[in-house]
Amino acid sequence: MKLIQRTVRILFILIISIAFGIITVKASDRISFSVNNINDVEKGSNITVVVQARNLENASQKPIGIKLDLFYDSDVLEYVSAEKGNDAGSAIALHENYTEEGRIRIGLVSFLEMNKSGEFYTVQFKVKDNANVTTSELKLELSEVSDSSGNQIECDVQNATISFKGVVADSEKQENTQNESAGTDNSEKNSENAEESNTENGSASDNKGENNANEDSQDANSEENEQSNDTIQKIAITEQNKNITSLLKGDSSLDTETELTYEVENPEILEIDKQGNIVPKEKGTTKVTVRDGNNQEEVITIEVGEESASLEASAEGVEEELNNNTILFILLGVIIAIIIVISIVLIVRKKRK
Repeated sequence: MKLIQRTVRILFILIISIAFGIITVKASDRISFSVNNINDVEKGSNITVVVQARNLENASQKPIGIKLDLFYDSDVLEYVSAEKGNDAGSAIALHENYTEEGRIRIGLVSFLEMNKSGEFYTVQFKVKDNANVTTSELKLELSEVSDSSGNQIECDVQNATISFKGVVADSEKQENTQNESAGTDNSEKNSENAEESNTENGSASDNKGENNANEDSQDANSEENEQSNDTIQKIAITEQNKNITSLLKGDSSLDTETELTYEVENPEILEIDKQGNIVPKEKGTTKVTVRDGNNQEEVITIEVGEESASLEASAEGVEEELNNNTILFILLGVIIAIIIVISIVLIVRKKRK
């Protein structure tokens, strides 16, 4: 009888341990890597891009090896240097720059588990003097993240954007130039029509009608110009850290050094905190009025769309984790069945004796 009791106790402890391990896996959070948004950058200036790791201290699997790629636009940014961040600890840091591809391969290797979140790598860039874009994307791609047993760890990544101050893209410049030319042509026509109306008798009413038509055409061109500048900015529901200043027009007259205030037309679609970070709430389109300390304002139309691909990848990771947990539950059921069978056999033998 004592043998039966000991066997049941051992198996009970084993079941509790396995169940606790499953609960721990479910409760653990995923590790994520991100780069910071940078706003109001000027041509020729130097910028620092920070690669951050999050949730290392809470993750059930902690990496000892990290390999990732940082992609940048080599036509806009010029690589200067890269170094290990303050929170990378004793990890050995390696990096290699592929200028033609606009890619930096970053590697970290440690003999101990990395269990501290924070600044893992910093990269210095110089903005090229001939940069002619309003925004430029910084993109992270994970190549390999592994733990001390060589197992791969599923992680999330968050990309970022650089917005440039006072830069208008070539397409916008060309469109504005065409609109200005159309307005100039209409003004010249108005002047010619006015001169003809003063010199030709009996044609004043005709010229007045033609002048009015030209003025209407000029107003239409002005409205078209304003509409082309009021471009709809699209963001995803998952872009929680996107700053409103990154969506300002390249030729914005707002003084972003002063305190900005924000007025959202439909707060059910999105909100904006005091730091200007956009908090998307649901799909839809709304206008946001941004005012600076000089009472200048700019209206931005923002369309909040579906979740980003990173969330889909996260969902796939969760689905895979659930599948793994299902296997564990099946194994747990098999162990319980074995316990019951062993207990019955031992009881039968005891009675026979």
